[in-house]
Amino acid sequence: MYNIMIVDDEEKIVSFIKESLYLEGFNTIVAYNGRDVLKQIDDKIDLIILDIKMPYIDGFEVAQSLKESNIPIIFLTAKDNLDTRLKCFSLGAKDYLPKPFYMEELIIRIKNVLNQSHSQSLSPNIKKTKELIIYYDTYRIDVNNMTIDITKKEFEIIKLLSLNPQYYFSKEQIYDSINLNKTGNTQVVAEHIRKIRKKLSCYSRFEYIDTKWGVGYKWLE
Repeated sequence: MYNIMIVDDEEKIVSFIKESLYLEGFNTIVAYNGRDVLKQIDDKIDLIILDIKMPYIDGFEVAQSLKESNIPIIFLTAKDNLDTRLKCFSLGAKDYLPKPFYMEELIIRIKNVLNQSHSQSLSPNIKKTKELIIYYDTYRIDVNNMTIDITKKEFEIIKLLSLNPQYYFSKEQIYDSINLNKTGNTQVVAEHIRKIRKKLSCYSRFEYIDTKWGVGYKWLE
């Protein structure tokens, strides 16, 4: 039986979701703010339904803190705009559902994410794209039986883009997502992209990162 954590500061929403998930056969754990999430979290949690605007610690900070845990997150929030969606996905969210929502839709999304996560747990954390083989768990990229010499920050940029190939990410979004440095100069992102392209071009004949001026960067499948 799956254990799902429900995180929202609105008690009526938490109660509604909890009762609905109980009828679907799920165990639930409840938290009403981000601080309590970080106190209660453990490896028995299979999925988190997470609001953004909460007391003490917001949903973005919670997701950032849990990024290395690989616990799938579905954001459930009244903030419905492109910047918010991109921020959620850049923090590793598996799905996003704006309020107000239909419970039937949330349940389907939960089941889809759990099925996907279960399938991924049975196979290596690997993505093949054109000539690249990306090993997300070991920070390694192979091309034509050769391993590319790449830094951790460069890999994190590739990971963000390649796991979300349907989106363009601005320099600011990439900068915030992977915590490049504390200078506030987002131009460092462009320099990292330039180095990534140069390294990949030495091993592969394909382009992997598209630039749309004034918008950002996107992974090319």
